[in-house]
Amino acid sequence: MRVSKYYLIILFCAFSCQKKSPSTVEQDPQDTITEITYSSDPDYALQNESTESLLDHLESQQKELKTKLKSVNNRKDADLLFLQYQKKFAILVDSLNSTESEVLNMYGQWKENTKPDSIVVREKRFKQLGMFIRNIDSNYYDIKFLPGFYHKIFKNKASHDLREYLSLIGKNNQLNYDIQMNIKTFDVKDYRELAIEWENYMRKYPKSEYQDKVYAAYEEVMMKYLFGNKKKTFDEVSKRFNEQIEQEYIGMIKKYPKTKTAHITKEFMKFFYINDSQTRSSLFYKDLRNKAKEEITKALSQ
Repeated sequence: MRVSKYYLIILFCAFSCQKKSPSTVEQDPQDTITEITYSSDPDYALQNESTESLLDHLESQQKELKTKLKSVNNRKDADLLFLQYQKKFAILVDSLNSTESEVLNMYGQWKENTKPDSIVVREKRFKQLGMFIRNIDSNYYDIKFLPGFYHKIFKNKASHDLREYLSLIGKNNQLNYDIQMNIKTFDVKDYRELAIEWENYMRKYPKSEYQDKVYAAYEEVMMKYLFGNKKKTFDEVSKRFNEQIEQEYIGMIKKYPKTKTAHITKEFMKFFYINDSQTRSSLFYKDLRNKAKEEITKALSQ
């Protein structure tokens, strides 16, 4: 174990001794608000429809929602419309992913300037309806709503709870979108700030109707903060943190000592240092992920 670790563990212990402030905080993975399958609702089982039929139906449903929202003055009614149409839209997008499965399987083989005209036209229609084709990994694509889709529709009508929830979901998805589209590079600081914002939301709305999805979003953000994106925050073989990442974690713990985010990060680092003699890097990585999820779950239950 390296000498610097002893200093860090002592530092962690010092923070542990601070009096903890009472917390009422409680956690899309990727765009959680659209993760509903059409098979769960027979009334909207549209998997046998054509792509054009589904897109026409989605367009009419969006127009219908906007018309209804114009006459809604009660925030509670607006929230109910969100729940109703979010489910309908999610089912339609799920159905699109089914009908477009062959195209999505081939999508990775085309570069921007080699896409068939039919695909370019399809993408344009998707964009008009607030959707895009997302790259999950090198070989897998799916259709998703653009970041901020729901917030843009409901921000002037919904309750404060829902508006702030949709705003944060939008930020979460925008960050993922920007990285995927190479608009910006991955930076753990972005995920640290987002984690703190989710904590503030949970503290402000401890009984939010969207609590489960908030927990899931917070866990997604924390796992990216601790493990990185495609490039990890540490080397699995040498069992060493990237030096800048290590300093970021220490600085965050000092700056936000009473937050769940700081506590989780501190426990993550302690586990890392104590177990870095583990010879098998794959087992070390697996144990570290399990520990991180365990600490996140524990923090959110307090």
